[in-house]
Amino acid sequence: MPSWDWRVSFATSTTYTTLPSVQQISIFNGRRRQIDDYGVDSLTVESLFPSNWSVTPKLGDKILAWVYTTAYPLYPTYNYWKMFQGRITDVSIRYGMVPNEDVVTITAEGLQADLGRAQINNYLVSTANIGLQVLDIAASLGISIGPTSTMSTGVAQTYTGNLKGFVDTAVRTEQGRLRSDKTAPTELTMGNLTFAGRGALTTGAAVTPEWSDGTLSSDTNYKYSEVKLKSTSEDYYNSVTVQPLGFSPQTSTSGATPVYSYLADSYDFSTSQALSLAQYLRFKYDTTNSTPRELGFTISQQSSSDAVFFLNIVSAFLGLEINIVLRGVRYYCIIEGVNIQATPDDTRILFYVSSNETNDYLILDNAVYGKLDNNRLGF
Repeated sequence: MPSWDWRVSFATSTTYTTLPSVQQISIFNGRRRQIDDYGVDSLTVESLFPSNWSVTPKLGDKILAWVYTTAYPLYPTYNYWKMFQGRITDVSIRYGMVPNEDVVTITAEGLQADLGRAQINNYLVSTANIGLQVLDIAASLGISIGPTSTMSTGVAQTYTGNLKGFVDTAVRTEQGRLRSDKTAPTELTMGNLTFAGRGALTTGAAVTPEWSDGTLSSDTNYKYSEVKLKSTSEDYYNSVTVQPLGFSPQTSTSGATPVYSYLADSYDFSTSQALSLAQYLRFKYDTTNSTPRELGFTISQQSSSDAVFFLNIVSAFLGLEINIVLRGVRYYCIIEGVNIQATPDDTRILFYVSSNETNDYLILDNAVYGKLDNNRLGF
């Protein structure tokens, strides 16, 4: 596949200006581990020749990093594949002896940063679907976080504190995902945050995207440069305590020693719901098996015939179900985060993934996640 045609555009209002001479792009979206709370997406861009710019970027401007394409007749208007969206936090110019040596470095933060700056005071949260609780409390400050599915019930409360703190606890209670959803690739506009429920997402295609070393037959047969598997204490817990707001803590333990314990605050509606979450989390993380954690590849390794589907996977990565074939074994995974390093020569992508062993959701119409011997019914 040819190198992606990367663009970076910024706007004070609605009119976007595209930076010339972009030399390097670095993006981080999502999270590295499934157990982590979501941080803030980040972008760093290097560009040349600022003296020639007619419009200059500044702190607070909206910014998009995207891939441009017009090469695919079946998708004639799919030209703007957005990989990052957020706001500029810093514009730094390093001047050389002559204008051709000038370099601009722009850093930006993702939409999650809006949550961290928002303070809530005495907001009455009614007992409701926890996705609707997040939607309502964010909307009270003019921030959009749309729920994508029916979720568990959240407890009533009067909340004072940081909005991101509320959202983090809600995501942890639901075991869901906080996504920075881009608008369709038919326009150059900003999207919003969405709160996705537990379970893997799919691309809607007939087959699951699969990266393979060729040791098993594969429908997509994408190429990778490295796969990292880990068995690590940072993701191993044989005793889990859930502390639901307003209720007594609920603990699930295997009885094994030494004890590796994990404590999670939650907005569970009852002690029984909190106990189910504690049981679910313990079964989820009570494994010492070595499982996939990272998948690295370059765009130049891939086939040109897969270009549009591949753009769709990377731009809408978070929570997507993918497969990895390594040395004759097929691993079923979910993408948790992504690190992208792009230059004019090539684009290197590193997916942070969790395995199906820690994604035991009951999805009855799914050949992997819906088989009873692959699922636990604790949650």
